[in-house]
Amino acid sequence: PGQGMGDLRTLELLLICAGHPQYEVVEISFNFWYRLGEHLYKINDAALHTIFRPYIQRLLHCLARHCQLDPDHEGIPEDTDDFGEFRMRVSDLVKDVIFLVGSMECFSQLYATLKEGNPSWEVTEAVLFIMAAIAKSVDPENNPTLAEVLQQVVLLPETVHIAVRFTSIELVGEMSEVVDRNPRFLDPVLNYLMKGLREQPLASAAAKSIHNICSVCRDHMAQHFQGLLDIARALDTFALSTEAAVGLLKGTALVLARLPLEKIAECLSDLCAVQVLALKKLLSEESTNGKSADPTVWLDRLAVIFRHTNPIVENGQTHPCQKVIQEIWPVLSDTLNTHQADNRIVERCCRCLRFAVRCVGKGSANLLQPLVTQMVSVYQVYPHSCFLYLGSILVDEYGMEEGCRQGLLDMLQALCMPTFQLLEMQNGLRNHPDTVDDLFRLATRFVQRSPVTLLSSSIIVHIIQCAVAAASLDHRDANCSVMKFMRDLIHTGVSNDHEEDFELRKQLIGQAMGQHGQQLITQLMTSCCFCLPPYTLPDVAEVLWEVMLFDRPTFCRWLENALKALPKETSGGAVTVTHKQLTDFHKQPEVHTGLININTPEFTCTLTNTPEFTCTLTNTPEFTCTLINTPEFTCTLINTPEFTYTLTNTPEFTCTLINTPEFTCTLTNTPEFTCTLTNTPEFTCTLTNTPEFTCTLINTPEFTCTLINTPEFTYTLTNTPEFTYTLTNTPEFTCTLTNTPEFTCTLINTPEFTCTLTNTPEFTCTLTNTPEFTCTLINTPEFTYTLTNTPEFTCTLINTPEFTYTLTNTPEFTCTLTNTPEFTCTLINT
Repeated sequence: PGQGMGDLRTLELLLICAGHPQYEVVEISFNFWYRLGEHLYKINDAALHTIFRPYIQRLLHCLARHCQLDPDHEGIPEDTDDFGEFRMRVSDLVKDVIFLVGSMECFSQLYATLKEGNPSWEVTEAVLFIMAAIAKSVDPENNPTLAEVLQQVVLLPETVHIAVRFTSIELVGEMSEVVDRNPRFLDPVLNYLMKGLREQPLASAAAKSIHNICSVCRDHMAQHFQGLLDIARALDTFALSTEAAVGLLKGTALVLARLPLEKIAECLSDLCAVQVLALKKLLSEESTNGKSADPTVWLDRLAVIFRHTNPIVENGQTHPCQKVIQEIWPVLSDTLNTHQADNRIVERCCRCLRFAVRCVGKGSANLLQPLVTQMVSVYQVYPHSCFLYLGSILVDEYGMEEGCRQGLLDMLQALCMPTFQLLEMQNGLRNHPDTVDDLFRLATRFVQRSPVTLLSSSIIVHIIQCAVAAASLDHRDANCSVMKFMRDLIHTGVSNDHEEDFELRKQLIGQAMGQHGQQLITQLMTSCCFCLPPYTLPDVAEVLWEVMLFDRPTFCRWLENALKALPKETSGGAVTVTHKQLTDFHKQPEVHTGLININTPEFTCTLTNTPEFTCTLTNTPEFTCTLINTPEFTCTLINTPEFTYTLTNTPEFTCTLINTPEFTCTLTNTPEFTCTLTNTPEFTCTLTNTPEFTCTLINTPEFTCTLINTPEFTYTLTNTPEFTYTLTNTPEFTCTLTNTPEFTCTLINTPEFTCTLTNTPEFTCTLTNTPEFTCTLINTPEFTYTLTNTPEFTCTLINTPEFTYTLTNTPEFTCTLTNTPEFTCTLINT
């Protein structure tokens, strides 16, 4: 700022726009202020914040003025006209830039403008509106200003302008955390909101605020549940929008879940009774006069109750909602039968049943048989895709129950037949993307919960054929579901999750891929080139990756055939791709994905439980290590005495050959070794041009590595001053000089060196003047790390200047961490 193109006078010009009397002029500049706030938030530089703070303060002052209603305005503020939409954008902008000014400081200043003078109603309303925008970002802990504001707002008389009351009700809802920390305000706040609930213009705003209070103050609101139940019973006597009514029921359900278990069943029954009676009335009226009434309002209300009634139930306890849902099921079943031809109503029924099943989990087992029977029966006549979605929920809940698997498989087969008929029609896939999406969501759930059950059935062949056909579908959600199914299906034969059925899964996947693998790869390559938009390609890449992991040589053969099948000329005779380009593309996975000589004396990188050349650390929050051509990690061997270890295309760092600005990591048979990570906010690691090894990681929250003669810690191997390794100031552990409670590491003026982590049950590490080196991680559930005299691991200091780290059972250099889910890494003859 203030230099070159960063001329701060630009902000002065924008603030002139903000001062224009027409709000449309300042609105033009909103995108700039959004981007500026986002950029400054990411940089998080206090000095920069100080520079821009006065400009943001002036902007907020202008915005508060622009939000004022006309003095002759009657009624509540509109939120659907142009000015209402402008105020909503102002609210969003204020939330995005308030961190530069300080939420508490701004909130206090706004409140001061109301206290000091006697502002007009439109000024008061605009100030309350801005305060409501920032209320949630103010720390409510021990904040007297917030408590004072809340106290004054609930004392507003009914004679003030109704717009002021409307905005004050919204402010109270935004201050629900203040109420939670100051329960003494709960009763006056509820009384204030109830007054608004009874007035038609204020009812929806009051209902929304009551919902906010219930969501945040659940425990405190438990004593007021009877009052909430009375409101729910009389819900239609208030002038509420549909959204506000559903919100009130949501808040009531959240409080219901905090009641004692023995009270929940009765209270839930009372809460659902109004909706159930309304559905029964609609069904009886229809049977009398033949006219079909719309039950969606009541179904949506039941759905929100089931969705948010989530009491804590210990193992062995009967779910308190189970009995209520069983009682309600006949009404839902009748409603579904009555309206089975109406997709909109059937979707609402399935949504309600979905949340009912989720609410009680396996406690809904008694409903499983009649529910599945009705789903299949209706689906044969009216193939609504929502039945497939509901089926996926049932598989997710019951798929791991041995007694339910066959019944669920029968359900899948019964649902698949009409689905395939629908999708096999002309343009069936394109005309029914929701069906494709829900079908493969159901199939994916089966793969996740009971893969052998699905793979052993005859239906799997047809599902895979359908997936291959749907691979070219360019609908975002449908294509994503198809690719996720194929990825998860193949992954069951790749990932050994230590379950007994892994070999069977692998065999079944091998059979399926033997039948459909070539067709799948050809379809995927063709779709990538001619059918699919770019945003779908990462999902396709994951499928290809899993196929390659499962059977790399066969995959390369399939890929070659797929590339040969691609059209090389347009219909007009123009060349689209040359043979050399296809050949070069096909060679890339052979060179860069690990298709090199493995189990050689040069390099071995092995993932436990797989015989292939693989370097993988997966499913950890730290990193993923795979082969080349992934966005995470590249591990390769070149035909020279050097070894190149490359990490490319990650947002963290890049590791390539020497002479690149990012990272160089090379091990050669010379005294030079350079390993540098530069220009990253995380760390810098340098190994430079000396026979010694120095590794420095600086200015990171993780650790620091420095040279000798520093006040930190020096860690030396082989009794030489060359090698220094330091870990300091980390949240995990601190390695300093002696006399710290966590870690004691002592360098003594004797041939002995002792480094011991003391007073922890995890770790003891000691270097002594013996030919052995012992480092043990003991009594932890993770792993045991032992050097010397164990079958796992031996590390020896021999009588040479070098350091040899040896795994027993091999004469070569081997490093192994065993019995861990993380990895096994072996380097030989380096």
